[in-house]
Amino acid sequence: KITASIGIAVIPAPSVARSATIDEETARHLARADRALYRAKRAGRNRVVCDLDVVETEPELSERQVQGG
Repeated sequence: KITASIGIAVIPAPSVARSATIDEETARHLARADRALYRAKRAGRNRVVCDLDVVETEPELSERQVQGG
């Protein structure tokens, strides 16, 4: 019998404003996927865990902006 544990990291679209190099970005995303994989393994066989820690590329609206003030 074959089982699988899978870790997935959501990778945001590239941003021009980011200061990290591509190698640093890749290493960070692989580390996130690796952490998700080990969370899946701890949870039991045949699990998929997603790391959804996505960095927003656009600023969030404040409550005042949402209310029109």
